[in-house]
Amino acid sequence: MSVFDTAIETMVETTINPIVESLRKEIKQAGGGIKELVVTTPKGKVSKVSTPHPLLEDVLVDLNCESINDANVYVWGPSGSGKTTLAEHVATAMDLPFYGQGTLTAKHELVGFRDANGNVAETLFYKWAKNGGVFLADEFDRSHPAAAVCLNQFLANGWMEFPNGEIVRRCQDSYMIAAGNSPLGGRDRKYNTAQPQDAAVKDRFCFEHIGYDEKFELSISPNREWA
Repeated sequence: MSVFDTAIETMVETTINPIVESLRKEIKQAGGGIKELVVTTPKGKVSKVSTPHPLLEDVLVDLNCESINDANVYVWGPSGSGKTTLAEHVATAMDLPFYGQGTLTAKHELVGFRDANGNVAETLFYKWAKNGGVFLADEFDRSHPAAAVCLNQFLANGWMEFPNGEIVRRCQDSYMIAAGNSPLGGRDRKYNTAQPQDAAVKDRFCFEHIGYDEKFELSISPNREWA
């Protein structure tokens, strides 16, 4: 084993594993099975999620293990696998407001702009960055690479200047979830409108693959026969 490998193994054992195991212990001790999950937030508040998404525990661990991903997770999988529901469940579990944004086609959709009268149009991203919450960048694999790079700048540096002249530093309670159908490598036979994203953008996220879960679908379906 090389010196580098030894150093990485030591970091995982001494830094990452205790954080992950601590959070998993909190969640599992409080958990109530598929019908309800009771979570103790980092601020010590207890919140409940009814019929939690099967991937909720893993994503909560990812978002609270900042030494890995700085609280950014990319969830990818087929349509209808519950990516938006998962993000909403994270917001509920963390007792934070939820913000949703569709495909990013241009930088101004994140930072806002000044209109012809000089008024600044504030965005959901601005409110999230300043005040905290869970932000879902949906259909992220369809986003324009230039817009994704703008987002990466904020995630990497922890601050951004907005059109109103204000420099906003990332709130401690700001958690980022991006979602898409593909692993950000570009289009394929099934998803031919997916855009290849820059390696620096991909490196900013912890990746979680999501598939269909029959038990979860049955648990939330109003018509079990149809499901």
